[in-house]
Amino acid sequence: MKTLDNALNRLKSVDQSIEKRYKFLFVTGIFLALQTIFILFYSDYDLIQKGIVSQLIIFFTVSIIVFLYPIVYQITLSNLPKIISVPFGYVISSFLLLRFFPNLNILFKLSFSIFSTFIFYYLVLATNVFLVVEERGRNIPLVRPAKTVFLFIEIITLFFVLTNTFKMILPGAFLELSFIFHMFVVFISTYFFALQYWWSQNLEQELNSLVGNESFVIALVMGISALTISFFPLESFFKALALTTVYYIFISFFQAVALHRVYKGLYIEFLSIILAVVAFLLIS
Repeated sequence: MKTLDNALNRLKSVDQSIEKRYKFLFVTGIFLALQTIFILFYSDYDLIQKGIVSQLIIFFTVSIIVFLYPIVYQITLSNLPKIISVPFGYVISSFLLLRFFPNLNILFKLSFSIFSTFIFYYLVLATNVFLVVEERGRNIPLVRPAKTVFLFIEIITLFFVLTNTFKMILPGAFLELSFIFHMFVVFISTYFFALQYWWSQNLEQELNSLVGNESFVIALVMGISALTISFFPLESFFKALALTTVYYIFISFFQAVALHRVYKGLYIEFLSIILAVVAFLLIS
């Protein structure tokens, strides 16, 4: 037992001596390899009939472990729930998108794999920055770009998650209840995404003096919006686009209120975004 402890301590010492930038590159390379393997061998198979659910779970699990590896020594039981929602959603949705759009050619899938790997890399970097800020109790020079990058990644991830969600139809007698399933997934996803966003922007204290539970309010609005949009004959891609727009507007509005940055131009920006998305939906 003592020999095992010594070996583990020695291994931990060697691991901690490796610079984080090399760890980031290492885990990014593994994620790219996993996506490439999935594309070449599994992306054309049916999830249920061909029995690749277990393989998907393995891909998901390994990808999450890979994501957590460079930052594992900064993770605690208190901050783990705050950092895992977006990475978990991103990893799952990036693989499922390759499966739910089987008609895409191999070149496009590989291009998507490279794009999603870049997103994965910057997601690890941004999460590391936020954990460093939490550990030190003060901002560091990289925190501002990390916040901007994280908002971009979270919006992309939510769009991926919602696109996959609307692609999932309940089987058999439960078919008519699919819209309830969609509403529930949208509510849960956006609730935890909002929680992680407040943590990443260091706004948890400022938001306590507002509504009280902004994440629940946003999730409730998103759930109702998902229920409403289910009555429109739109493809999953366009439903996800509309709901992601709603999420972005509400998350930005609450942030602006918390930081006392509400101004006329903000409403013009929101209106412009809404009109652009509505126009896009009408011509689609």
